[in-house]
Amino acid sequence: MRMISVVLTSAALACLVAAPACKKKEDAAKGETPATSSSTTAAKAPAAMNQKLVSHVHEHAEKCTVNVEQGQAYSCKDGITNDMSKYMRDTKPTDFASTMIALVNSTEDDKVSAAAVALFSEQFDYLGDDGKKKNATPEVVDAAIKMWKAQKGNRASRLASPVTQLATLAGASDKIFAAAAEHEEKGARDNAYRYVLKYGRLDALPKLQEIAKDKEEHRRASLDAVTKMPKLTEAERSIVCPWAQGYLGDSDLGVASEAGQAMVYCKGEFVDALLGEAEKRLAAKEYKDPFATVMREPCFQFIKDITDKSGTQAQCDKVYAFLEKAANDKNVDDRTRGLALWNIYYQRRDETTLKLMRKYEKHPNKEISKRAGEAIKSLKESYKLKG
Repeated sequence: MRMISVVLTSAALACLVAAPACKKKEDAAKGETPATSSSTTAAKAPAAMNQKLVSHVHEHAEKCTVNVEQGQAYSCKDGITNDMSKYMRDTKPTDFASTMIALVNSTEDDKVSAAAVALFSEQFDYLGDDGKKKNATPEVVDAAIKMWKAQKGNRASRLASPVTQLATLAGASDKIFAAAAEHEEKGARDNAYRYVLKYGRLDALPKLQEIAKDKEEHRRASLDAVTKMPKLTEAERSIVCPWAQGYLGDSDLGVASEAGQAMVYCKGEFVDALLGEAEKRLAAKEYKDPFATVMREPCFQFIKDITDKSGTQAQCDKVYAFLEKAANDKNVDDRTRGLALWNIYYQRRDETTLKLMRKYEKHPNKEISKRAGEAIKSLKESYKLKG
């Protein structure tokens, strides 16, 4: 009985996505002439509905804690999220997006719709680049944008990334920019701008630059888009990195920090530019968060000896020297001074750092001594250093 109900529900949901077409069928059955309007003609809806995915979404609606308003499904039972992730990785369904769009649009069950929002946003990346591209048909993109424009709050923000990626993969950057400009949710607009360069690349950059210039409220998200561009080519790097560098000295520290993160991502001479800006702000008694936080990133290695640092050894030596200088600068607030010392440990966890921290473990500034003590404890207990 349950399988029958799922099949019937999916058919109904397909009709919900293609509402104008279904209405025409109903009118014809009644002998009525369907009304038409060039201004309200909907994009052709994707027809594909993957029954396996429908079942996964229904399971999440039933076995998870679902927040309808936020579009979240969490604390799930029986390993169902892992099961869906495995299905996504193994099969990379070409009808993932079309199915999720139909389920998000569902008005039959609010929990099913919310679970679909959650899974659309969380499982999309398992498709990989090729799988995403196969999902990004013109019909799916038009239906995705239409669906996204109708969402509110966190639901809209969560869906912005997959919808933007679909649109840019299909060469429809103009459509996602237009939809974002009209969207009432700032968070949704921000997330669209964050992901528009991932596949839109340099074709989408001029419009994003225009937004960053004219819309201060979206400047941070626009700069964040640089770090979302995987495998920057040298041609791309020569354009997007100098653009982001132009905001490094911005008076808005949030904007400056996003530009700083882009410098870390861009590497090379851009790490030098970041260090130069940090020195300038320290000299002007303006070194503080959120900009100061970026200085923990140039020499951070996620996995020692496996993942790369952004900075070279020579650059990293300068970063560590700068951070120690910031820790000793009485014009910097106490919290930032302590974190400057901690950020050396964050990036370099070795005997040299342990020896450095010993110098500060009894420092009269409580934030500095506290951070030094925390670093010493971690280096001895977690990294088994003896100094």
